[in-house]
Amino acid sequence: QPFDAEAELLEDGDGALLLNRHLRHDLLDPSLQREQEDLLRQLELYREAATRSGRPPRPVLRRDIYVGESDEEARAVVGSILAEGYRGTGLDQLLVGSADTVVRDLRKYRDMGFDYVMVRHIVGDHQLMLRSFERIGRDVMPQIRDL
Repeated sequence: QPFDAEAELLEDGDGALLLNRHLRHDLLDPSLQREQEDLLRQLELYREAATRSGRPPRPVLRRDIYVGESDEEARAVVGSILAEGYRGTGLDQLLVGSADTVVRDLRKYRDMGFDYVMVRHIVGDHQLMLRSFERIGRDVMPQIRDL
């Protein structure tokens, strides 16, 4: 059942924004979040809108990802990309680090109430991307299957 198209933009009292088009896809956009509190407000707005529309909430968190050999390697790779102005974001809005660090972050988001995460790679270098995909499959997925 689609959400009511009562507004293209929902806003809470503190300015947390949630685009109606994201509601239709149960997707919470990281570009609208600068702090964890913003993400929590956005999640609450989403749940309220889903309830009003008679849909069960199924929140999907969208995050950009890079799983490195280590936290240091991942931060070095992504740090150079962020220095070029990548999407106007910072490390706190990304899934970046070793497999264990990324798993820890994914558990945190699960505990916050997110059922699903949709990721896209930060890096454009195909070899780095393929190695990150390999680490996701080999080291991350086995640890999160039961979340």
